[in-house]
Amino acid sequence: MTPPPPSPSMAPPGLIHSVRGLPDTCTLPQSPAATTAVAASMSGSVAETPSAIQICRIMRPDDANVAGNVHGGTILKMIEEAGAIISTRHCNSQNGERCVAALARVERTDFLSPMCIGEVAHVSAEITYTSKHSVEVQVNVMSENILTGTKKMTNKATLWYVPLSLKNVDKVLEVPPVVYSCQEQEEEGRKRYEAQKLERMETKWRNGDIVQPVLNP
Repeated sequence: MTPPPPSPSMAPPGLIHSVRGLPDTCTLPQSPAATTAVAASMSGSVAETPSAIQICRIMRPDDANVAGNVHGGTILKMIEEAGAIISTRHCNSQNGERCVAALARVERTDFLSPMCIGEVAHVSAEITYTSKHSVEVQVNVMSENILTGTKKMTNKATLWYVPLSLKNVDKVLEVPPVVYSCQEQEEEGRKRYEAQKLERMETKWRNGDIVQPVLNP
């Protein structure tokens, strides 16, 4: 029997905002760079692009520990949800075989500041590079005190997804190219892509687990 296709994580209904028409309380950074992200969020600017998304959710007592700080796992789940949504949407943006984006690698995750009960989490995910068979998604998480309007950066993460066919989950499909704002952005993305490929290969060599891949992403 063919195993059921994997499904991306889904946020609770009504909590997903596409970039276009985003309310002022859910601003989306125009750049994955931390400094630019903070400036964009504070100023209320919104980047209108189909390659970006934001999830907003208020943090409740069951999201946190006894000290009132939100669990790291709760934040990681929201990060992966946003990444899965935007990468799956992008990979299905052109007519062709339908697919679902599966998480292949978490490049890094930074915990910069705690988030507390009652604050609103703004999880902004943006596609920053695409190779032939993989998608790089950079995610910024900000907390908002809705009583004072104060915002702060709490987390940053970089994730890689691959599109798997819904007809055959062992088949990795090609990724539609993303539109870059400039040539430099594409070149920097390619450097990050090559660096993570090299790191994966070195890790396999160290672990004595070198295998010939069926398909290079």
